[in-house]
Amino acid sequence: MSLCDLTDHIIGAHHTYLRREFGRLVELCELARRDAPHAANLVAVAAILRRIGSDLVKHLDSEEQVLFPLIRSLDYATRQQGCYPGGVEHWLSEMCHDHDTVNAELAELRRVTHAFAVPAGSADSYTKLMQALAELDQNLAQHTAKEDALFARAIDAETILRRGAGAPGNAQPNTSSPIRENAR
Repeated sequence: MSLCDLTDHIIGAHHTYLRREFGRLVELCELARRDAPHAANLVAVAAILRRIGSDLVKHLDSEEQVLFPLIRSLDYATRQQGCYPGGVEHWLSEMCHDHDTVNAELAELRRVTHAFAVPAGSADSYTKLMQALAELDQNLAQHTAKEDALFARAIDAETILRRGAGAPGNAQPNTSSPIRENAR
C-alpha cells in the first residue's frame, strides 16, 4: 500500500469514525450518568473523554491539513522524482507525542472502567457506553499502530530523498532518527 493509500485509509477508517463517534460517546456518557448515578466511575470517564476530545479534533485536523498532504507529496516525489518541500519529521514528533498522550488516557479509561466491564443489572445506557468505549479503544489502537507504521515509512522515504537515492528501494532507511523509536 502506498503512503497515499495508507493516509486515505486512515482518514476513511479511523478519522471519520472518531469525528462521528466522539460526540455520540459524550452523549452516551451523560445518559449513562443519569441512568446509573451510583456508577462513580462515570465521572472519571466523562473527564477522560473531555481531555481526549479537547485535543482530538486539533490532532486530526493537523494530520489531514498539514502532515498527510506532506506525506502525499513525499510519496509522489519518491515515485515520480517530483518536488518535495520537506518537513515531515518535524510534524511527526508532535503527532507521536499526541499518540503517547492518547494512549495514556486510554489506559486510564481501561483502568477506571475495569476494562469496560458491565456489572450485572447495569442500565442499558451503561452497557452501550462500555461497548462504545471498548470499540473506541480498539479503533484508536489500530489507528495509532497504522499511523506509526505510516510515520516510519515516511521517515524512510524522506531520508532516501535527502540522500538523493531516488526510489525508496535504492537506499537504506535512516535508523538513527529519534522519531523512529516512537513510530515503530
